[in-house]
Amino acid sequence: MKMQNGFTLGEMLAVVSIVGITLATGVPYINKMITTNRISTQTNGFIALMNHAKSEAIKRSATVSVCPQNAKANGCSTNWSAGYISFVDKNSNGSVDPGDTILRSYSNTIAGNKVSVLLTGASTVVSYVGYTSSGSSEANNAINFTFCYPTADNLRILTLTPVGQLKYSTIFKLSKNSCN
Repeated sequence: MKMQNGFTLGEMLAVVSIVGITLATGVPYINKMITTNRISTQTNGFIALMNHAKSEAIKRSATVSVCPQNAKANGCSTNWSAGYISFVDKNSNGSVDPGDTILRSYSNTIAGNKVSVLLTGASTVVSYVGYTSSGSSEANNAINFTFCYPTADNLRILTLTPVGQLKYSTIFKLSKNSCN
């Protein structure tokens, strides 16, 4: 009798069904992990920029501001979702003027991520954030920075306190598309 190598039809069907079940249950979790990582990436980039701005304000004994960057990353705009720049703000007006030095920029390369910046307890949009030479915030109230992705079920909130401290929190179990 001749020996044959290979798999039987039953063995092949068992393997294919196990792989199918594994993929069917695993793919949604992979998508959730990807969207969560997108939010984390943008949040961490923002934290790094803010910490750098604060340390530069202390080091230079000058006001350093952070604002949403324009398309050329050489000035301020109104869209926080596009990215941000930090700069030495000599006249503390929150805009890049001649003589101001741009320190760093962070571009949002993840399409669909949204960032909204609101004063705590108000619907007033913040156009820039400034750090004084002592490292405290120029704002008298806390400012919330909300990072979200439209298909994610969680978001990240950074709160900048008047003393210049960033506090981090995550909110889970949101309804889809609550990131507007």
